[in-house]
Amino acid sequence: MLDSPGHSSFDDIVRLVSLALDSSIAMISLMDERRQWFLASRGIDVKETPRELAFCNYPVAFGKPLLVRDTRKDTRFADSILANSGPQIRSYIGYPVRSPDGHVLGTVCAADRAKDKFNDAHVELLENLSALVEQLIAAHALNLELDRMHRNLAAEKDRLEQVNLTFRQMEKIARIGAWEFDVQNARLIWSDSIHAIHGHPKDMPIDGEMAIGYIVPHHRPKVREAIRAMIAGAAEIDTEVDIITRTGEAKRAHIIGQRREVADGGARIIGVLMDVTDRHNAHLALKRAAEIDDLTGLLNRNAFVAHLDETIRSSGAAEKPRHLMMFDLDGLKDTNEIYGHTAGDLALREVSARIASLAKDPYSLARWGGDEFAVTIPGDASTKAVYEFARRVIDAIAVPIEQTHRTIYLRATCGVAECEPGISGKELVRRANQALHLGKTTGMGLVHFYDRSFEERKQARKAIELEIRAALEHGRIFARYQPIVDLRTGRTQGYEALLRLTNAAGEEMTAAQLLPALVEPELSRLVASRMMTLVAADFAEISRSPQAPDFVSINATEADLLGSNYVDMLLSTLAAHDIPTHRVTLEVTETMLLVNDLERMRAVLERLKAAGVSIALDDFGTGFSSLTHLKVFPIDKVKIDRSFVCDIAQDRDAHSIVAGVIAMARSLSIDIIAEGIETPEQLTMLCEMGCHLGQGFLLSRPLLARDCRSETAIMPVADSDRPASERLRQG
Repeated sequence: MLDSPGHSSFDDIVRLVSLALDSSIAMISLMDERRQWFLASRGIDVKETPRELAFCNYPVAFGKPLLVRDTRKDTRFADSILANSGPQIRSYIGYPVRSPDGHVLGTVCAADRAKDKFNDAHVELLENLSALVEQLIAAHALNLELDRMHRNLAAEKDRLEQVNLTFRQMEKIARIGAWEFDVQNARLIWSDSIHAIHGHPKDMPIDGEMAIGYIVPHHRPKVREAIRAMIAGAAEIDTEVDIITRTGEAKRAHIIGQRREVADGGARIIGVLMDVTDRHNAHLALKRAAEIDDLTGLLNRNAFVAHLDETIRSSGAAEKPRHLMMFDLDGLKDTNEIYGHTAGDLALREVSARIASLAKDPYSLARWGGDEFAVTIPGDASTKAVYEFARRVIDAIAVPIEQTHRTIYLRATCGVAECEPGISGKELVRRANQALHLGKTTGMGLVHFYDRSFEERKQARKAIELEIRAALEHGRIFARYQPIVDLRTGRTQGYEALLRLTNAAGEEMTAAQLLPALVEPELSRLVASRMMTLVAADFAEISRSPQAPDFVSINATEADLLGSNYVDMLLSTLAAHDIPTHRVTLEVTETMLLVNDLERMRAVLERLKAAGVSIALDDFGTGFSSLTHLKVFPIDKVKIDRSFVCDIAQDRDAHSIVAGVIAMARSLSIDIIAEGIETPEQLTMLCEMGCHLGQGFLLSRPLLARDCRSETAIMPVADSDRPASERLRQG
């Protein structure tokens, strides 16, 4: 056997050992008195070593497995050249390989540079593999011997020796049988081993059709085609098929056959059939472990992407595009934090089961990430059908999950992308994710379809971001101040500081134009810091106006407030400019109060309130749970959104809403500020409703700090019988 040509079967086993044990080195070694020779190896570039240096010398000498967790702590190997140089082996595992008569020939083994790489379970794996190696070595040795004999025999003995070769192989190797097919007479011969593999009685004749009948239907065509090709003159067949035995047992068989011409002018196909069920099942188990999410049993991300790419590639030009849906769970983080990850994992399994019950074939489902799921649906589904399916999934997830002593509430948002000709799976995923993430910010709990306007908005947002960064660098950011007027006296009671920017073309850009780019936390914080500095610097000049305002309002984003040092930065800036905190109001929007980290947001606002800063709730009525916000957060002022103010003269519902908000705020001793007052009629109605503070273009446009000093009082509505439009100055 030593120095003989190897065989791919040994290479396959070595590769399997390396994969199964995750080892950098794997070998099948044989030994004589002086040397260790590698029948097959992986991760090492030498063909042999002196026996005295070989780790495998121990399992060969003692005839039992050897597991070394750390060679440098093992006195037998601590000084070994193999452990300290060359391959630098730290971990080793080897199992003896014996001949049929019990003599130890060598080992099947693995090694690695890392210590503690192997354990007792790996010994059992090598035991199983060593049995297969022993069988293959016996077959290989026998094959070498038969080949040598074949070269020395006369041509007239060729067919007989080939038949003897295959049958003698069966005598030595378990679960391998020989077969022969006489092409001229269409006669099939099976060895006893093949009869046993199929459960076919030895005394029952067998023919080609009966043999193919054992093969599962979807594998039969390739076997028939291979046989026809060999009858027509092809040299060999080599394939694997699934079979169902006579007793109904499923097995995997490896079939090899070669065509042999005989002296009488006929031909025979001679081959072997091997039961490779165990090897096949091990491969499937490894494949499943690599593709399936352990927690939910669904496809994992990598397997799903591969499936998606294959689906797109295999779709014909005439097929309609497919759709990809991405679902993101809301509330799982809170579940994990409140009840622990065990409860969260149980909830994930339940959600997976609910989606799977709806996403049946030909739907494909995967767990995309921690709390995300991906679903593909057939190309012939209409947009309406896709929406309805996604809505059913969202509704199913929203059903409370009952667990022992608790109820879990989750909801989901969906992003959908439609496959187009030429699109890649990666791009389809990107589009679905983009729709999902946009939906998370604009409409949680809903289904959002991707469209190309997303890209346009993204590009526009990027352009604005670049404009802001350039303005920060070149000092082109400044503040304008919108007067907040006492509608009873006409006095300017405060100012709202508004972000402004002069772009590269010299045009002034408003906060509304810049807002899309301020979703980026780092940029938002840079702008917030600059605005604090600007407002603090302007405060002294604003305070010198004839009507010295009571306060200046500044706006903050969610990213600002949840940043690590916003409160410290604001308070230190005010202190540096000797600005009393009670003369500063911080404006937040209702949507900012819907963040996942609710407690952190509340703590930030309460700290500012404790320091003397007033808190104003902007755009009141446009978000969710407005009354809850007034109860949970330290709100001092409420600003009625301009969308309600602009409609109070024409829309009875808007009028009722504004009147109700004013009455509610007054009962809670909360100041009310009406935004967007643009007509005398709106002003008059707000005054009649009891709203005392307001701002809008009717009263004044936003001013520069230097213009605030020259501003005069606005005449109160009650001071004159003249029309309001004659009594109000427009800035």
